[in-house]
Formats: sequence, structure tokens, C-alpha cells
Amino acid sequence: MPEPSEKNGASVKTTADGGGKPARLVFRKNQRLTHAKQYAKVYARRCSVNRAQVRIYAELNGTEPAITRLGLSVGRKFGPAVARNRFKRLIREAFRLSQRELPTGLDLIVQSHPHETLTLDGYRELLLGAARSLDHRLRGGREGRQEKRSKPDGR
Repeated sequence: MPEPSEKNGASVKTTADGGGKPARLVFRKNQRLTHAKQYAKVYARRCSVNRAQVRIYAELNGTEPAITRLGLSVGRKFGPAVARNRFKRLIREAFRLSQRELPTGLDLIVQSHPHETLTLDGYRELLLGAARSLDHRLRGGREGRQEKRSKPDGR
């Protein structure tokens, strides 16, 4: 019988021989943004990046243990229900497969505008790159860039 272990708040089952190989990753309810207040908190932070007609908002969530949570916002302008649902399935799957590589302790909201649907790998790369960029910004990576802008002679 496989033994469950925890990594980034996600259940990862290991193989029966105890080899530690992950058998599967799951996307649990505690990894989802489920309430309007959670979405409002992330939007209020106004920290976002645009990538390929997709805007990703982020906020530090302060959960213990630190887990990364995902929220989706796809309006009717994206296309018919079939297209919207396919996009959401692909983003959730990209999140599920990438959860070990994503920075921990973030709430992410993926908001989409009409565009050509990417492949699963395309959305995975997009999500990883955006999450790393947002994590760097939220944890203080911008201070160094602002200090470099000032001229050394004080002008």
C-alpha cells in the first residue's frame, strides 16, 4: 500500500517499495481559491504579469504549511463554454503537474482573454515562468532594481 507524503500541500503517493518515486500528483481542494474574499485579496494586491493573452495575479497567502493555491477567472468573451472549459482544464492540469516546481505560499489567479489555445506544455511553462517572476516581485526582488536606477553621483 502506498504511503502518502506532503509537498507543497499536495498529496504525493510514493511507490509500495518505498523507493520514494512519486506515483501521482493530485489537485486538492485546499490548493484552490474557493471564496470571493480570497479572490478580492489577490486582486487588491495588484501584482500581475501578462503572458500570451493570459494575466496572472499573485499574493502571498501565509498558509501553514506554505502551499500554492490556484484560482481561475475566464469570462464569456473567451469563447463558447467548450473553449472556456478546455482552457480551465489545461491550466488546472499544468498547475497539478508543476506543483513541485512552483514557489510555495502564493495565491495565483489566472485570468484569460481570447487567444489561440496553447498546448499543456505551453501553459506549464507560462505558469512556471509567471509564478517565479511574481514570487520574486512579492518577496522583495524589486528593491534591488530600484536602487540601481539612481545615479551614483546623487543626481
